[in-house]
Amino acid sequence: MKNFEELINSSEKVMIKFGANWCGPCKIMDTRLDPLIKEGLNVHKVDVEKYSNLGAKLAVRNLPTTIVFQNGEVVERFSGYATVEQLRNKLK
Repeated sequence: MKNFEELINSSEKVMIKFGANWCGPCKIMDTRLDPLIKEGLNVHKVDVEKYSNLGAKLAVRNLPTTIVFQNGEVVERFSGYATVEQLRNKLK
């Protein structure tokens, strides 16, 4: 993925969901992230099959795994679901 390092080194919080197209829970999580993306929040999705090096580098073991970065550091990391409001609050 181009500019991944630049993306996570932002002073603004950035949320990245790691998932796969075949993953049912990932699709559910996508429906909760899409409204945040439409709001213009700094939310991105990474397909671990396409970018397996990122999944390995960040030790993504379960799908979906969501990581919030700020200034290149992991601020929060969780696997599974969250509500739209919980996700929005993680970016504050």
